[in-house]
Amino acid sequence: MKHVETQEVNMERMIKNFKRALKKNIFYKTKVVNLGISDICNYTSIHPQCPTSKMKKNIMPLAFIEKIAKKLGESGYDRLLSPYGYSEPLIDPRFYVILDILRKNVPNARLGFISNGFFLYETIMDDVIERGVSHIQTTAYFADEYDRLNKLKIKIKKKYPSVLFRVIKGFPLRKRMCDKYSIYGGEPNNSKLGCRAPYRYVHISSYGDVILCCNDWKGMVSFGNLKDKTLEEIFLSNKMMKMGLNLLMGNREKYFLCSRCYRNK
Repeated sequence: MKHVETQEVNMERMIKNFKRALKKNIFYKTKVVNLGISDICNYTSIHPQCPTSKMKKNIMPLAFIEKIAKKLGESGYDRLLSPYGYSEPLIDPRFYVILDILRKNVPNARLGFISNGFFLYETIMDDVIERGVSHIQTTAYFADEYDRLNKLKIKIKKKYPSVLFRVIKGFPLRKRMCDKYSIYGGEPNNSKLGCRAPYRYVHISSYGDVILCCNDWKGMVSFGNLKDKTLEEIFLSNKMMKMGLNLLMGNREKYFLCSRCYRNK
């Protein structure tokens, strides 16, 4: 009993110190904010382990995107900002408008996104870089796409030396694609590996929920919705702080999804 009481006292002390640090800089532990502008991907049918085929398709309204962008800007966000969730962002006909909204309202952020590469060609790269994008990561799921994208990478490096364009080999799919679809049905793996979720990689779903991480595609763990709460209220909530500290210490067994996860952030 005394040991349990000591753990609770220590956690209360850590939450107090964590809150003090967050109040000085709400994003001091954050590397990237991923903004889920939709749940639609043109490669859904070829990814046997990707959950997008099981997800209800949703599109975040432009007005809500602008509202979130304003909140990020007002909070002084200056890290990487990526309009990407479980989706192919370039399939969205509003994508250039969204980039303009983010650049206008979050001027200190570095813009980036993740793509499957299907729509990435030199003219598209010119357009997105002109709108402030400096980080692009793509996964090639076919050998010919991998070759094409690497040739494009060479061109972009010559034209825009400061732009980071990363091409990842994603084939063969069944060996290279991580299995996010079945993670909820797995057995606890007894891992004690520390994890910096949910603060390091902040994930905002297409519905506006700040969720645990990219593995939580069902949104089982939501810390609050930006429709009715501010970022500060969500980040400083006991629920998010306590979970963040427990995961950092490797206490994955306290949480259903984390106890089944094979990764750390």
